[in-house]
Amino acid sequence: MATFDLGSTAIGDAIGMSSGSEDSANAAAKKAARLATEYYNETAAVRNPLISRLAEFMQGNFDPTASPQYASNKLGIEQNYNTAIDNLLAMLPEGGGLADGLAGIEMGRSGSLVDTIARIVQDEYNKAYGIASGSPQQTFSGFDSAANLYNPVLGGQASDKSGQYGLLSSVMG
Repeated sequence: MATFDLGSTAIGDAIGMSSGSEDSANAAAKKAARLATEYYNETAAVRNPLISRLAEFMQGNFDPTASPQYASNKLGIEQNYNTAIDNLLAMLPEGGGLADGLAGIEMGRSGSLVDTIARIVQDEYNKAYGIASGSPQQTFSGFDSAANLYNPVLGGQASDKSGQYGLLSSVMG
């Protein structure tokens, strides 16, 4: 007597039969999808404020001087500026040399602050571009992997069901 798998068919489902190979592939696909979803949800606390800030940046509503990067860089620049002023005042007599030295130090300080702002703006632009062009693809590749795991299962199920329905039709027919 010939045997055939009734799993995942209307009759198979009705009598509680299932195919073990498709169950394990289905479980792997579900696990991959669950892990991708968990990762996506766990990173929301970091991702959402970053995306909001970058949206503000791209709309022109970004103050680089409010950035924590600016505050730490400015502190170092100000400390160097104060040291340079102290050294200049201690070494130079009053007159033209002192004025030129002070002007040079001021120019260096303002140039460093402008460079810091430019680096912060460039960094924000790079982050916005990276999120817009890279992160969604990385996140959804996990879902794609889960779907790819499940594709052979679906193909196998379709083939199995076709054969089973054909056999049932010939038996009933």
